[in-house]
Amino acid sequence: MQKSRTLILILAVFILPIAVAKLLLSQQWYQSGSLNKGEFLQTEVALQLPDNQHWVLLYQEHASHPQQVSRLMTQLIRSLGREQVKVAAIEAKQFPLLERSFTDASNYCYIVNPQGQVLLRYPLPQSTTEQAKMAKAMQYDLRKLIKMSGVS
Repeated sequence: MQKSRTLILILAVFILPIAVAKLLLSQQWYQSGSLNKGEFLQTEVALQLPDNQHWVLLYQEHASHPQQVSRLMTQLIRSLGREQVKVAAIEAKQFPLLERSFTDASNYCYIVNPQGQVLLRYPLPQSTTEQAKMAKAMQYDLRKLIKMSGVS
């Protein structure tokens, strides 16, 4: 009797968590989260960067607010501390061969890896407080990407 109780207890300890996990997933009670704050691009876009040493913050200035976005990108890079030497901000007009569908979205800022692949995009809001929140989200993702990539 004691052996069968021990066997049932051992089976319950190993099988019950699997059964509960299966139930949670099949009933869609679990909502998976994402670790990134930006939006991954659906299509692959690659750029020819002048050097393959830096992560790039790609942006496009608004005609109504010239220099506002570039100041924001400069502040964002400075906020990275010792990692700031690994990041450069480049305006999109320096890449004349970009596809129109990509550059006509001037309401976005992008993170580009050192190999030239555009990874994430962030909507650029009009208000300065919302822009600060967007910069904080970019900083969060950029720190994580730099750490995971091991680029020195």
